Amino acid sequence: MDRSDAGIARCIRLAREGQPEALNELLEVHRNYLRVLAASCLHREMQGKADASDVVQETLLKVHENFRQFRGTTELEWMAWLRKILVNHLTDFQKGFRRERRNVNREQSLESLVDRSSAMLLNLGPSPGPSPSQEAQHRESAALVADAIAELEPEDSEVVILRSLHELDWNAIGELKASVRIPVLGNGDVWESFDALRMLRATGCDAVIVGRGCLGRPWLFRELAEVFDGRTPTPPPKLGEIVRVMEDHAARLVAFFGEENGMRQMRKWCAWYTKGFRGSAVVREKLARVSSIGEMSAALAELDPEEPFPESALRAPRGKSGRAQTRVALPHGYLDDLDDDTPPGAPQDDAESAEWEQALSGGQGPCGAQRPANRQWRHCADSGCRSRI
Repeated sequence: MDRSDAGIARCIRLAREGQPEALNELLEVHRNYLRVLAASCLHREMQGKADASDVVQETLLKVHENFRQFRGTTELEWMAWLRKILVNHLTDFQKGFRRERRNVNREQSLESLVDRSSAMLLNLGPSPGPSPSQEAQHRESAALVADAIAELEPEDSEVVILRSLHELDWNAIGELKASVRIPVLGNGDVWESFDALRMLRATGCDAVIVGRGCLGRPWLFRELAEVFDGRTPTPPPKLGEIVRVMEDHAARLVAFFGEENGMRQMRKWCAWYTKGFRGSAVVREKLARVSSIGEMSAALAELDPEEPFPESALRAPRGKSGRAQTRVALPHGYLDDLDDDTPPGAPQDDAESAEWEQALSGGQGPCGAQRPANRQWRHCADSGCRSRI
């Protein structure tokens, strides 16, 4: 198909005249473009609940059914209309999953996310030339960049999407920093050391908090220290070194909690440490039941100690699902006296201590069991655990 401005315009005209082949060509030319946009949004909002290719297929069906409503003549107008249909479909999917009424603010947020991802696709391509025609070609090159991403291996494609398109909106942090005189600590989407630098530059915050990004990756703090010192961060360790870290971690938990409780705590860490390595899914089934450091080491011995740390695991979600946080929970009575800066006290009883542990475990029990998708609390099926998850 002719990908020039004139070629796309001609294809739009022929499709409008009733030639189905022309419409099918238009849809196929921009399939990868929609898939990349859908993947960038799914990673943020609906991780693990839908596949980008399925979302795109449903979107293209809606485009085909509603093509007569399209009034544009250029590729830019066509791509903008495709994005609108994609946003509508993602909104319907999200609403169906959450069983909520229509939320205009969420739709606008999703539309902004799709548009921002499309703009960032352009930034991955070559810079435009000075002429108006070169600028127009640059604006239309997002589809070509998406085609290039689609030709990568699946893991490499995921890395590009996560690193370049899956962005957290840090504007709120910058606005808070500009409005107060006290130090502001930034938090959110710090998966790699350079994310912290980008947050500092984008928001002006005084420091960066690292949360889920360090789960199963304690060397992230070494990398942060190196980049803040102006040095290139040390590459992540190979699996063999990670196993030694895991054994040391387990030994410390056992020394503190005892072998039974310590190893139950270690099970969830095993899942985070081994995320993304080849064959780790099968091994994690064994790691979820280990009761001693020896059993853990024996299971890990089935993996290749020389395997480098997988890039696809650098930004893989840990601890929680991709669901956006909708409210902040504060300790009981924390806002009773706004002038009282006394920090919250320790848990008052075993039940409250268990709730605190649950909040820190990211939805997992000490044995590694995951909170169910319906988000209803239950007791862990592990007869030796029985924690609420």
